[in-house]
Amino acid sequence: MVAKGTRAAKGLINLWTTDRGTFPIVLFVGIAMAGAIGNGIRHLVNNPDVCLTKSKRGNAMHYDQDQGAEWQAQRSRFANWDKNPVNQSRLENRGT
Repeated sequence: MVAKGTRAAKGLINLWTTDRGTFPIVLFVGIAMAGAIGNGIRHLVNNPDVCLTKSKRGNAMHYDQDQGAEWQAQRSRFANWDKNPVNQSRLENRGT
């Protein structure tokens, strides 16, 4: 058993880098953060509802029907990647 004083005397970085059990935690947190940041950037760049430029902010109708349909098609493509009764019921009721 390690004495409490020796672990308390180590700094936070030194304590985390010497414990082998923290490496998977740091790895998974890093992967999750990269995924979240990537998804946020994707939405900021591609979502038609986001207005980063002044010209889009000044116009109330800042995107046309094609941009909205394209964005919706990305969601539908991802949702229907693996076809099952739940995600196909809406398509059957719509008649497409």
